[in-house]
Amino acid sequence: MPFTVSHAAAILPLHRFSKQSLPLTALMIGSMAPDFGYFFSHEASRQLTHSFWGLFLFALPAGLAVWFFYVAILEKATITLLSDRWHTRFAHTDTITASLIVRAALAIVLGAVTHLVWDAFTHRGTFATDAFPFLLAATPGVHWLPVYHLLHGLSSLAGLVILVTWARHLHRQPAKSLIRPYKIRERTRVVALWVLLAATLVVGLLHWLPYARSRYDAQAFSLAVGSMSGFFVAWCGIALGLWIDARRVSK
Repeated sequence: MPFTVSHAAAILPLHRFSKQSLPLTALMIGSMAPDFGYFFSHEASRQLTHSFWGLFLFALPAGLAVWFFYVAILEKATITLLSDRWHTRFAHTDTITASLIVRAALAIVLGAVTHLVWDAFTHRGTFATDAFPFLLAATPGVHWLPVYHLLHGLSSLAGLVILVTWARHLHRQPAKSLIRPYKIRERTRVVALWVLLAATLVVGLLHWLPYARSRYDAQAFSLAVGSMSGFFVAWCGIALGLWIDARRVSK
């Protein structure tokens, strides 16, 4: 798979084309949803999660669940943890309406479609590699590296570059909110960010160790899954803590 986060780059044109009527968060979650199965099992679920029916049987329900959790718990905490330069560029969701849910569901499915199309050119046994045999051929000068696998790495890097460029452009946009959703001390914010970094590194390394003598692709896969898992668990824990504390203070 291309690095899962990189998939979010593919939905940026969709968000712009929809004139921002499709929720950006839902589009991004949808673009990554087919890979959610990797965080529960290794390859067993790929035939379902990366298929047409998987768009509706896996990506849509899993994506909606993650989107609801993000809007309800993660969103305010995430904005709060951003630096002064960044938190003003994001506004949290005020109300979840029926219209918003429908648009989010559509965004998740469309995002997942971009994922399947992208993966079709970076995996063997897909409609793209079947239609274009050169994708299965060895890369000139690197006989052990198939072309589709080279595209895997290059597209992952390109996706990250596009996301960084988009973020830099976003920073120059007018502020949407000047107030952090939660009131926290700067020290708390910094500690939370260090916890996120530590969890990402530690869990990533622990997940990689059993594959340390495996092929490079297995090592990269295990490191990526472990790192993202560590980040997500720590992110959820910090967000839940801030959410609980905010509810306690408001009573």
